[in-house]
Amino acid sequence: MFCVTLAEKSLPDIKAKIKNFIDITKLFEIRLDALSLEWINEEFFQELQKIKDKYPELKLIYTFRSPREGGLKKVEFAKRKEILMKALYHSSAFLVDFEWNEFKEDEDLINQNEKYLEKMLFSYHLFDKGLELEEGKKLLEEMKEKKVRWAKIVSTPKELISALHHLELLDYAKKLGIKLISFGMGEQAKFTRILCLFFSSPFTYVASSKESAVAPGQIDIFTAKQLYNALKALFLIF
Repeated sequence: MFCVTLAEKSLPDIKAKIKNFIDITKLFEIRLDALSLEWINEEFFQELQKIKDKYPELKLIYTFRSPREGGLKKVEFAKRKEILMKALYHSSAFLVDFEWNEFKEDEDLINQNEKYLEKMLFSYHLFDKGLELEEGKKLLEEMKEKKVRWAKIVSTPKELISALHHLELLDYAKKLGIKLISFGMGEQAKFTRILCLFFSSPFTYVASSKESAVAPGQIDIFTAKQLYNALKALFLIF
């Protein structure tokens, strides 16, 4: 339900954060773009597999953001794809994030890896504007044609109505058979990061602390859980 984003600088830091939060959530996003490339090797994934063996319910999402979609370092596409494919084939991965704008034309990625479709999350980000509802629906339809199973669609709405489009998209994705994570970024739409959980989003992304947020409007897990429980109690009343 709550996925803690870990943008740590080293493997020991990642392991320490997982151990610190494993009693609060079992889902973590590993931001590979926060690491020096020398850290990302077979031993790196094996060490995380050891933690997963210790905590069988642990689920890891591997992400290597491009600079244009909020990446923390500039790495050429070929290298990022190479690393993402290693993550996809590794047993420690629950999901691997592939940016839709980069991979939507990569027919081989899906056609040659159909047995891994349940581990492939295709993400789409708009950092400078909100997403129109019809635009979002068209995007989901394109993903459906490509056999996408998991998707993430986020934007930065400036108005309330635009922020609510993300909640409507969740219902549309459900009809298409796509497991969608969708919410608005920024202060204006941060409430959708919690509300999306009541509209069929499998989970939402949170920070380990207020200081470690990596996206506009990202909420720390402790505040997020408090808000979720308060909303859940309110919904039960009505």
